[in-house]
Amino acid sequence: MKVEVLGEGGFPMGGSYQQGWDDCLDAVLSILQKAKDVNEAMKKIENLQVLVKAKKFEQIRTELGVVGELF
Repeated sequence: MKVEVLGEGGFPMGGSYQQGWDDCLDAVLSILQKAKDVNEAMKKIENLQVLVKAKKFEQIRTELGVVGELF
C-alpha cells in the first residue's frame, strides 16, 4: 500500500520534502549531541532557524560542519 503525503492545499509532496525533513532532524540531533546544555542547544537551533528562513544555505553548511554536507 502506497501512502502519499499531502501538503498545503492537498497537493502531493515529493521526495525533496521528505529529504528536507530528514536533513532538518539530522541537523537538530547533531546540535543536541554536541551541546553542553539545553540553553546552548536552544540558541544554536534558533540561530539555524534564522539562517534557514533567510535561505543562507552556504552559511548553514559552514556552521554545521560535517552535518552541513546533508544540505
